[in-house]
Amino acid sequence: KNLWLSAAAYCGASKMKSHTFKGPTSGFVVTYTFDDLKDTQGYVGYLPSDSSIYVVFRGSSSIQNWITNLQVTKTAYKGSCCGKSCQIHKGFNEAATSSFSGILNAVKSLRSKYPNYAVKCTGHSLGAALSQITAMMLKDNGITPATIYNFGQPRVGDPDYSACASSYVPTERVTHLKDTVPHIPYESWGYKHECREAYESSSTASNPQVKNCDASNCEDSSCSNQWAFKETNVDDHMLYLGLSVTCSAVS
Repeated sequence: KNLWLSAAAYCGASKMKSHTFKGPTSGFVVTYTFDDLKDTQGYVGYLPSDSSIYVVFRGSSSIQNWITNLQVTKTAYKGSCCGKSCQIHKGFNEAATSSFSGILNAVKSLRSKYPNYAVKCTGHSLGAALSQITAMMLKDNGITPATIYNFGQPRVGDPDYSACASSYVPTERVTHLKDTVPHIPYESWGYKHECREAYESSSTASNPQVKNCDASNCEDSSCSNQWAFKETNVDDHMLYLGLSVTCSAVS
């Protein structure tokens, strides 16, 4: 479900309320969309068959351009998780923060109607990073998300942020083979992933091979981090669990 919703986000926020959700997301109802000046796009809604409220972020509209232009400046993380000791990617933080007020109101509105529904955050690529930060902010505001599933997520913060986030919100960070994006920003620049990683070593839709990586080592060298950056590629970034992560694949 999370992957199909993440792929649907690439259809664009303006089209989400009229989007016909298919497959495992059939019956999904969009109640709120967002598209701000920082090009942070996504939607909020609920899936009755899953008894869940979802916050879904779109990835970059141009993956290669985004990677090329990626800024790596960090800023102090001001969430309650680790106070002033954590550093987080400035651009990711600003993008997530800019859209948060509307998202929070939308989630609260749905929670009032469906108090027993779980709240889940998801996204692919840039959207995965924004999903992770948003899950942290939701918990700071009294809404504890269920396990968040992110696909092809870049590194978000420094080792202190990684340690804090790994224990603050339950996360399954799915990576695929030699996907470039989980390798950026570089560890040598002071970034570290959150736990836990689930590593997909094949792309067979009928039987994808997914390994649960070391839950105590967020940069497990037997998973995505076994590959050097020069060995990675963007093609693996756009294919997860046998699904092309595009609007057309789920429309």
